[in-house]
Amino acid sequence: MKAWIDGELVDEENGLVSAMSHTLHYGTGVFEGIRAYGVNDDTLVFRLMDHLERLERSARAMHFDIKFSLEQLRDAVIDVLRHNDLQDAYIRPLIYVGAGSLALNFHASANPLSTMIAARKWDRYFEADGLSGISVVTGIGRRLTSQTELHQAKVAGAYANSYVATMAAQKAGADEAILVDENDCISEASAANIFHVQDGVLYTPTCRTALAGITRDTIILIARQRGLKVCEVELTADDLYGAAEIFLTGTACEVVPVTAVDGKSIGEGAGAGTVGPLTQELHTAYQRTVRSRHSFSSNTWIGKQTIAA
Repeated sequence: MKAWIDGELVDEENGLVSAMSHTLHYGTGVFEGIRAYGVNDDTLVFRLMDHLERLERSARAMHFDIKFSLEQLRDAVIDVLRHNDLQDAYIRPLIYVGAGSLALNFHASANPLSTMIAARKWDRYFEADGLSGISVVTGIGRRLTSQTELHQAKVAGAYANSYVATMAAQKAGADEAILVDENDCISEASAANIFHVQDGVLYTPTCRTALAGITRDTIILIARQRGLKVCEVELTADDLYGAAEIFLTGTACEVVPVTAVDGKSIGEGAGAGTVGPLTQELHTAYQRTVRSRHSFSSNTWIGKQTIAA
């Protein structure tokens, strides 16, 4: 597989990173997760420029001076997909700090800043099929929120917190962890946003501590276009226990139903523990949207081309 590193396409195994990379030691990198979808003979990169703009904002939050324009990064994503002959793919841009000073107050003159873009086929984030549902647990992790300038940035080091919560959830027999903020309000999952449905209304945590996810935003737009009411509010675990339906959203996981929270089946009566109708509707609508030419202006279409060896 080919990866794009600082303007050149190289074999992934040849894209060496120093053992003394600042990012390797301190997590001082920023990244994005983007999906491309095959549509007939074309490839659609869904909301590509929105993702790249967030990457740029994350870099600014980390005081990085990135040397490539958004247009150059867009073209690099296209090159990676074409050279690897990928249509349905997960794309990972990463801006990372190289070797030099091990001081936290490094400068670009001491530690070079690099930009990498790689892609690969990744059909499902969770092992469960798209609409079979997953289980989640609460009370085992907190969203890192004290640095307000960073909580909307996708910083590599911050995801150590999500990793620990995910491992704890899996040891508890669940698929995913739900993180809370300093006030014990629901924030998000370890790497996804969360929605719940009650009386036909969608509720999701505010972005005071939750990441303003691009898939989250897409689902809100789709729901409102369908006449559904969406409320951004403070939620607690009790709100989840009483929900009619719950689902997670994220670029990697897309739209995933939650059928159990802390061992309690979601829903009522015969429908408890099954995927609800609104979740199914939004799951289907999202899958149609990400393969639609006219859904969002930031979509990037790539005509199918043969790549020279």
